[in-house]
Amino acid sequence: MRLICKFSHAVLVISLIVLTDSVLAAGSFSAVMELPYKGINFVVKDAVSKQPISEGREEILSENGFMTKKTTYWLAGDAQKKLIQEETCSFELNSLRPRYYKFQNFRTGEFVSLSGASVDSFAEKLDYRDSSTKPELTVAFKWQPDTVFGKTLHHLIVRAWDKLIKDQHQSFPLYVPMKRDQYMFRVVRKSDAQKSISIISLEPDNWAFRQLAPAMLFYYEERNKIPTLVRYEGPTTVDIDNKPDRKVLIEFGYES
Repeated sequence: MRLICKFSHAVLVISLIVLTDSVLAAGSFSAVMELPYKGINFVVKDAVSKQPISEGREEILSENGFMTKKTTYWLAGDAQKKLIQEETCSFELNSLRPRYYKFQNFRTGEFVSLSGASVDSFAEKLDYRDSSTKPELTVAFKWQPDTVFGKTLHHLIVRAWDKLIKDQHQSFPLYVPMKRDQYMFRVVRKSDAQKSISIISLEPDNWAFRQLAPAMLFYYEERNKIPTLVRYEGPTTVDIDNKPDRKVLIEFGYES
């Protein structure tokens, strides 16, 4: 169970999907129009008490065929917005191939960095540290066209939307930086929460693993005919009070 919960690092604000070449094409949307905003504000709430535990913002920049997202988290209600976690990812829009990625939790010391020979080259190595008391590891990162990687889940869902709303699932290899390995996952529409909201589930492709894995549910609403994430339910990457397996609700607001 602990291993499966670690997969949530790969999906939050959210996290990691690339499918096959046929799905990678932007389809009926331009790649930039898949996320036509400059910022996303969000609130993370405990799933049981519904009390806010953290807040955050994602800054979005699109230029020269690349998209860069910088996501910051701070404790709920903190007027100073002292960072507890930060995540930055830059990727090519057409292929969703990562140029660089960095994750850091300032409380636990967990750290991940994907990088290349320069800031303009694609990622080719991964540096990882489990906590501030653990040594840093370096391994090679070899990109494959059908590999799933972080902060691109939304783009994949938009590109696969016509399949998902027809209740067709899509399987793919999900690369989890914290494990330096990849696993087979899938996305599938579970149900419609209401007439305008569709629930998309991210789950292990293996039936047996699905029986053990925590639910990771993404609530989507079509706005101007573009699927837009409005809510997430499931595990969190934000380890605030030594409860890494906590279930949360995240609500999103968009800034044009």
